[in-house]
Amino acid sequence: MPDTPSAVGWVYLAGLVLLFLVCREIVCWYFKLNEITSLLRQVRDRLSSMQAYGIGEEAAAKAPPAVQERITSSLERGWSWIRGEWSSQRPVIIAVLVFVVFVVAVVIGFTAS
Repeated sequence: MPDTPSAVGWVYLAGLVLLFLVCREIVCWYFKLNEITSLLRQVRDRLSSMQAYGIGEEAAAKAPPAVQERITSSLERGWSWIRGEWSSQRPVIIAVLVFVVFVVAVVIGFTAS
């Protein structure tokens, strides 16, 4: 066990960083953020390659207003569903935060004694 206060501080800081990384990975796994990020990157890459070749620009310009309205309403429904899912996961987020605060309090309690 380290004797000096600065060594205890460094150990405490390293523990907090490790705890943060573990909790972050659990939250990312639960909400599948890593998969969502990789899918969004694939979509971005495909769209940029389509734009480089000029694919899709003519079709978007020639789309009838009814089709554009259906696409817009579908996107709005999707966004409202996503907002609803995030709000329904609020108890899980609160539980994870309470757990993190509890672990930090336990670590502080052990290092103080």
